[in-house]
Amino acid sequence: MTFQNKKALITGATGGIGKELSINLVNQGVDVCLTGTNLNKLNLLKKKLSSLSNNVKIIIYPCDLSKEKNILNLIKFINKNFSHLDYLFNNAGIFNPKKINKENNRNIEKMFQINVLAPIYLSKHFSLKMKKRKFGRIINIGSSSSYTGFKDTSIYCSTKHALLGFSRSLHDELKSHNVRVLSVSPGTVNTKMAKKIK
Repeated sequence: MTFQNKKALITGATGGIGKELSINLVNQGVDVCLTGTNLNKLNLLKKKLSSLSNNVKIIIYPCDLSKEKNILNLIKFINKNFSHLDYLFNNAGIFNPKKINKENNRNIEKMFQINVLAPIYLSKHFSLKMKKRKFGRIINIGSSSSYTGFKDTSIYCSTKHALLGFSRSLHDELKSHNVRVLSVSPGTVNTKMAKKIK
């Protein structure tokens, strides 16, 4: 399978997994849109990726996925710059381990908005054109927490359980259109996020 001229969106592109995804895609000739909340980090990543290949299009868009209006603006930006999307990597996520009685409601809502609702909103939009083109891959980055639970991580585990259920259901809904929805659930990865675990 050739990846040249394919187009991908990677959320959470400046994190550990997001960077590696970006590097691998660009090395295979995929045009990428990279999102994250830190513009400086996005620019540095774009510079690094540009040194790997001159034959791909690399665009960046700083975006806080906890707000629906920002997601809608991201969608407009991608539609303006890419004719379509072949791959959607829902990689962005936040992880704030805390005992449930010490967690405030705003943080609970924010974790669900970024870890669950953002992937749902993006999948809802881009899967429509994927269905029409009879090709698409939606990859949701979950966690081993999608299958179990750990103390002080009840909200995070809840979001990853939700993302897994969404992935399985959406795969069944879209598979007849040659659109595959995959849930990748790695264990602890050596990233800044993982260091929050004590």
